Amino acid sequence: MKKLLLLIVVSIFSLNVYAHGGASAIRGVRWTPVNIVAFPIALFDPGETEVYGILFSPGMGMSENNVYGVNLGIATLLTRKCYGVSINIISVLENNGLSLGLLSLYKNNGMAWGLCNLIVDNNGISLGGINLLENNAGVSIGIVNMMIAGVGKSNGVSIGVANISQNNILQLGIYNQAESGLQIGLLNYNPNAWIPWMPIFNWSAQSSPEKTQKK
Repeated sequence: MKKLLLLIVVSIFSLNVYAHGGASAIRGVRWTPVNIVAFPIALFDPGETEVYGILFSPGMGMSENNVYGVNLGIATLLTRKCYGVSINIISVLENNGLSLGLLSLYKNNGMAWGLCNLIVDNNGISLGGINLLENNAGVSIGIVNMMIAGVGKSNGVSIGVANISQNNILQLGIYNQAESGLQIGLLNYNPNAWIPWMPIFNWSAQSSPEKTQKK
């Protein structure tokens, strides 16, 4: 999952060389109420200036400092955190507020809404058509909620048409697949349950790491 995210980030933002020593109109400012970043230029140096207001990326934008307020644009990469609202077609950030867009990536500690969410750590609410998660400690709501096989873990709740994970607390859906936890749906599969395939309801305790590795 992390390699996939890295590949996507590099593909989208490989040309954003302005973050360190690039073309910035104003330098030496620690914070600003407004910053505009678009390849290959920025109003304030995104490597040294935090935003307390609006970060606007009319094209591809990048900031290596926190944003407190609104992150608005087409495609934005934040290597730090966003506290507030992020509205982008593509957002790559650690969200601590509300993230809206077609594609949200990296970490979610608030609410992430997107057609597709690719998230390493979900500690809030991930709402999307497809939620592809490495670790889920919050709530994942979508048509398909899937954990990365052999890597991720879920100690949260998944609600959708199809929910596929290893360990989980609760799955609500038409089809549920997991190796532990409570499942409520039309068809439920748990290889560690007394009866692996069950309609309506299935459950088992969390499997031991040794047992999971043998599989």
